[in-house]
Amino acid sequence: LTTVNARLGYALPNKGELSLIGRFQDSHTGIPFATVFPDFDPNREQDQQLWLLSLEWRQPWTSMWEHRVRVSGVDETLEFRDKPDPAHPFAFPSDISTRRIEAEWYHFVKLVPWNTITIGGEYRNERGEVEGSYRETTDSWAIVLQDQISLFDSLYITGGIRYDGNSAFEDKATARVAVSYLVKATDTRLKASWGQGF
Repeated sequence: LTTVNARLGYALPNKGELSLIGRFQDSHTGIPFATVFPDFDPNREQDQQLWLLSLEWRQPWTSMWEHRVRVSGVDETLEFRDKPDPAHPFAFPSDISTRRIEAEWYHFVKLVPWNTITIGGEYRNERGEVEGSYRETTDSWAIVLQDQISLFDSLYITGGIRYDGNSAFEDKATARVAVSYLVKATDTRLKASWGQGF
C-alpha cells in the first residue's frame, strides 16, 4: 500500500484562506479466498488506484458573514485478476472505474452571537463503468438551509431542510432536527436527532 497526501494553504486578506489538498493511493492485494464460494486460489489478486484533488476558498466578508467554496474530484480504478491454474482453468478479469466531481458553495450568517444561519448549494457528477458490461452517469444537486441556536454555551439546537435533485431518482425535500446538551460538570454531551433520508 502506497499513500501520498499533500496540503498547500495560502492566507488571503481579511482572514481568508485558499487551500489545495491532494491524495494518491495505490494498493495491491492478494485475495486467495473467495467470499461467495469458499476456495483457495493463490492467483486471485486486486489492484486499486485512487486520485483525489480538492480546492477550497474560505473567506469572511464581515464579522457576520463568511462563505466557503469547494471543488473536488476523485478518480478510482479497481482491477481484479484471477489467472487460470490447474484447479481454476478459466481466467476472470474485472475492471471497474469511478469518477466523481463535486462543487459546493455555502454561506454562514451570524446576525447575533448565538445564532448561525447556513445556506448553500451542492452539485455532483458521478460516473461508473464496469468494462465491457456497464456504464452510467448521474447528476445530482441540492439546496440547503440550516439554523443553529446555541444557548448558555451548553445547549445547541439545529434545524434544517434540504432539497435534492437527481437525474436517476425523483426530487425530494428532507428535514433534520438535532439537539445537543453539554453537562459541564462531567464534560458529558447528550445528543438527540431526527431526520429524513433520501
